Amino acid sequence: MKIFDSLVKAPESDAVLVMVHPWYPWMPPLGISYVSGFLKSKGYRSFVYDFNAKLYNAASDKQKKYWDISTISSMPLDEIVKLLTEDFSSQINRLAQILSQRPEPIIGFSANYLSVYIVNYLAHKIKSQNNGKFLVAGGPGCYWDYDRNVIKSGNIDVFVVGEGELPFYEIVSRFYNKQDLSGIPGTVVYKNSTALDGGAAKPVSNLDEVPFPDFGDLDLDDYGFGEKEVRTLPLLTSRGCISRCTFCIDHKMCSPFRMRTPENIVNEIKLRIEKSNVRNFSFNDLLCNGDLKKLRGFCELIAAEKIDIQWGSYAIARGDVDSELLKAMKKSGCVSLCYGIESGSDKVLKAMGKIYNAKDAEKVLKLTYDAGIKPSFNIIIGYPGESRKEFKQTLDFVKRNSSFIDSIINVSTLFINPTSELGVNPGKFNLYFPKHPKSFKFVSFKKAFIPNYYRVFGSIRPVSETKGIDISEFADIAGNTKPVRINRLIKAIYYIQRLGLFRENPIINVYATRSKRLSRAVDYVKNRHSLKYNDTVVVFDNKGFVKIFYKNKCLTSGPGLNVAFAIDSKWYDTSRYNWQISKIKNRNIEIAIDMPNLHIKQKWFLKIGPKGLAWKIKVYFKDNISVEEIKLGLQISESYKFWFCGKNWGNFPDLDDNWRGLNLSVKKNVFICPNKDSFGSACALTIKDFKSSMPFLIRLENSCKKLGFRFVAIKYNSAKKFCKSSLSTGLTIGFKDFNSSRLKGMLSNTSPAERGYFNLVDTSGSGRKTDGILYQKSNSFLKIRAEDNGVKFYSQEHEITSDCGGIVVCHYNGIVLDTTAAVWNLLEDKRCLIFDLYWRELFLKLRWHIFLKGDGVLWNFSLHSLEDVKLDELKFGIFLNSKYNIWQIDSFKGRLSENRKDHWNYVPLLKTENNKILLYSSTNKLPSLTCTKPRGGFYQLEIPDLNKAGGKALYAVFDNVFLKKNKILNFNYRFRFSCKHKVFASPCII
Repeated sequence: MKIFDSLVKAPESDAVLVMVHPWYPWMPPLGISYVSGFLKSKGYRSFVYDFNAKLYNAASDKQKKYWDISTISSMPLDEIVKLLTEDFSSQINRLAQILSQRPEPIIGFSANYLSVYIVNYLAHKIKSQNNGKFLVAGGPGCYWDYDRNVIKSGNIDVFVVGEGELPFYEIVSRFYNKQDLSGIPGTVVYKNSTALDGGAAKPVSNLDEVPFPDFGDLDLDDYGFGEKEVRTLPLLTSRGCISRCTFCIDHKMCSPFRMRTPENIVNEIKLRIEKSNVRNFSFNDLLCNGDLKKLRGFCELIAAEKIDIQWGSYAIARGDVDSELLKAMKKSGCVSLCYGIESGSDKVLKAMGKIYNAKDAEKVLKLTYDAGIKPSFNIIIGYPGESRKEFKQTLDFVKRNSSFIDSIINVSTLFINPTSELGVNPGKFNLYFPKHPKSFKFVSFKKAFIPNYYRVFGSIRPVSETKGIDISEFADIAGNTKPVRINRLIKAIYYIQRLGLFRENPIINVYATRSKRLSRAVDYVKNRHSLKYNDTVVVFDNKGFVKIFYKNKCLTSGPGLNVAFAIDSKWYDTSRYNWQISKIKNRNIEIAIDMPNLHIKQKWFLKIGPKGLAWKIKVYFKDNISVEEIKLGLQISESYKFWFCGKNWGNFPDLDDNWRGLNLSVKKNVFICPNKDSFGSACALTIKDFKSSMPFLIRLENSCKKLGFRFVAIKYNSAKKFCKSSLSTGLTIGFKDFNSSRLKGMLSNTSPAERGYFNLVDTSGSGRKTDGILYQKSNSFLKIRAEDNGVKFYSQEHEITSDCGGIVVCHYNGIVLDTTAAVWNLLEDKRCLIFDLYWRELFLKLRWHIFLKGDGVLWNFSLHSLEDVKLDELKFGIFLNSKYNIWQIDSFKGRLSENRKDHWNYVPLLKTENNKILLYSSTNKLPSLTCTKPRGGFYQLEIPDLNKAGGKALYAVFDNVFLKKNKILNFNYRFRFSCKHKVFASPCII
């Protein structure tokens, strides 16, 4: 299994640290990375293996549900663990086998409240294969004995409780020094089934002394969706919390609150930029604004050093925050803040132990919005003391502040953590649990308002003492029962959706329930931005992702559908901007995308039906803007291997470290087929029905291995200056089942592309390959090659040309532009070589056909301008080998001088009625060249300055060429090469 390659090949270390599933792998794990960094600073070797991320990326789309928090919260934990271990039994058993065979005696696991079950399962497997392994478990799932008791006696030797750097280092140190492990602060050691508690560890008071987390063993491509521009790394600026929420346990696990100095935080940011080229950070603090002075100092330091980053964080809605600080945070790169407001009722906020009221929260939301930062927050429904009145106050709070809220992230009913104050002291909150499993089973709404009912049939015992009782059935004297909480949750879901505050799929947590109304509400929110027809589902979100699924298999990769603009040699695409999505009808969706920094707006109209997904696009340019290139299309997974276009086909090469692309000149349907391993799970794609207000090319791209996708696009490669105008375009994406027999039939009915002709070529920068041959074609006499510096001709392995070979030169307003400075794109045609070229300095496109005709070469040029342009001079020509030194027209003949430094010699050939020109070499080693003088122009021989170019140049020259907007101007002329040579004894010297 490839997912274990890094673990198998890892060098021997002193301890292996393993992150187990399930935990959504958006970013590298911080906990074990901090522990690894700390160990290495003390001289011990460690290796970090993120089994969770590797497994997630290898899982099917159906299996990925185990990482969805809505699935985790709606199913009993033991049921989830049973399904997990069944679906991934081969991977878990293989991991246990590898770890038991590794040379390291110490294996550490990081666990949360759910993955602690997987640690128990995995530890048992390892111990059964190698009982000599010393197993350690830490993380939030090991802090409370309530969670530690999940692990059976003997499976884990030591638990790390709380912050792990110092305790784990002490464990490793004592283990290798053969010292007693009991009594280490921050650990619980098991000896002979007896737990020996070492007491609480003293937390690190100065966080600057803690080494930066070590991500060196992790593959950053395993996290997020892999694109460097949006890849995000976690950053911890503080530990602990200044609040003491009664439902939360985090402030207990990492108390007290401490914050790093601004200089220390900035140094880590600089390190991440230098090593990983990452400029997006997620502050994993419980709150980033616990120390306002240090936070302000951090923002000022980022601004002073002009460090370009983006970051977001959780924060507390404290009433003493001011607009100046929020503006400084925005200037430092802060783009979003998520506040744990939870309720709009002062009564409920007080019961929660919040240090602010609803008025403070309202003020903070508005100040955050005014500073240009996107504010969001979470909502908890059913807190003890919340009646109908308090619930309505929360909804009113949301509506009243809807214009300042970017999104609601989480809407959940209250979950009671057994180790929180609610779980430990429920009597303080008039919170009752059933005395017996079914004692609250038939509580009606009327009975819910009778306090004595709970005193008789309920209990206020701590959760740890309610064995066998379903604590989700809790109630309070305000009538807050489970059915009431579910009904309020349903109402809140629809209410927030109507306000448009679910910008992305929210987290909706609720204890396991059979409520069909709730299921419909959750499905409505999840599917509100989706199109469905038979087995095809297209899912949209506000982050710029469009995922296409066929029979539950995701066909796309990265953002999915995408439109990108090249402006000033930099690409901007739609996945980087916020979307406004409105569902028009059942199978229609309209998307508005604003790109304010470019003054571009887009509207997408998508409709799904029997023919597939119809995608129409309107692009509005609100200001003058020069766009060098536009691409729109579909990013598909690398499982797609073959493409068909017209009567030709080819295959995508395996992904490597180069971004390569291919332009197809024909405007025909493109058929994309998966490889044989994907038959049955993936379908074939058809890109068809192209509609556009601009000329375009079909383009296939192969991304580099780190990004891992193909791109099928329509490409507009003519530079254009848009001025308050619009562009209309569209295509249809079809979906078809595919099998090996159909592939075999298609391959037999079409012809493969000529070797080298349909190969994908490098498109980074100039659009040409940096080394080697792009194209080669030959006959018995001549060979033509498209190389990295031009078009070259050969005869019997002797190069006829020199330098760039064929060349086109434009003189425009004192500027000289030639094809060596243009953007080149190789196109498809079986008969000839075709290039599309354009200059960014001119709104001019050149299509260049080169045919091999027996002993000659026929050139055809088509010039197309996007605006009226007058060229002072236009020259088509060829750089010849420097051996060519004699020319002849009728009886006129002459010798060409050699190239000299700092000297440029011109030979205009005007005074003749004969339109044939002969060039040849006096050494008799090269074929002679015969060409015909062009109509309306004249030939000119040039001996270039040796500093500029070698060889001789023969040009067809046209003066004062006027190109009318959107009109095509064609030029044709021909070179003939002959093996018959003539030598003049005494040529005329020019």
